[in-house]
Amino acid sequence: MRLEGVTGIWVISMLRPIFFPLPEGTKGMKRFAITVAAFVPRLAEIHNKISKLNYPEGIFVTYLAYTCHTYGDCLQFSLLAKNETELKKFISEVVDKIPGVLRTTVCELEKNQPFITYEVWQKYASRSPFGENWGERDMIAQFSQ
Repeated sequence: MRLEGVTGIWVISMLRPIFFPLPEGTKGMKRFAITVAAFVPRLAEIHNKISKLNYPEGIFVTYLAYTCHTYGDCLQFSLLAKNETELKKFISEVVDKIPGVLRTTVCELEKNQPFITYEVWQKYASRSPFGENWGERDMIAQFSQ
């Protein structure tokens, strides 16, 4: 089966994801996936710093996770941004300067489909580096209502 307008799909493995609270009104913002190749002995430190960064006005972090979807990448996080130029400036001036970050790659997500409502996202969002416990039973229960 071929889906009209779909030229490719990106499957991302996320380990221990943290979902962050989002303000309302972000629906029309561009979404970006940022992958980080890291010096492995500093991986936990980099993860912790990214989870606690002071993001500029107009840039919102949606999730952060360990990943292994491409060779060499260790972390992935997603940002919503009003201004792509400001986002790229933030990545190069702040994220790229975190000790142990070897490389970042910014990719605009052209289309995406949320599988949960804004309210459910907010329920599970957390600024804690330990986040909610996303057990299999809890996940299945959310989608079987």
